[in-house]
Amino acid sequence: MDAPTTRDVRWEIDFRVNLGETGSRFAQGLIDRELLGTRCDGCGRVAVPAVAFCERCLEPASEWVTVAGEGTVESFTVVHIAPGGPSRPYVLAVMRLDGTDGLFMHYLGGIELGPQG
Repeated sequence: MDAPTTRDVRWEIDFRVNLGETGSRFAQGLIDRELLGTRCDGCGRVAVPAVAFCERCLEPASEWVTVAGEGTVESFTVVHIAPGGPSRPYVLAVMRLDGTDGLFMHYLGGIELGPQG
């Protein structure tokens, strides 16, 4: 008898993550409905989510900036099967937020996804 190619799996995992100083301030901004980034002290690059050090020049990124929640969707996918996230289907987008120098991935709301035929 051939083994099945798919299996039903349910994951329920509780865990605690140490966000550190930068991640904690970024997360608190989200709770306060404020999108925060950090500007690199060396090259001026603005990163969202906030980082403590620039990934390009490795200088500290110590200046906190408020970022507008607007930008350009660079890529997206419609998720039909996933082990977590919001109710499916949903849209996961990669965005370039205005005033930032990198990409930001997040769920994209406000889109009606009708039944698939």
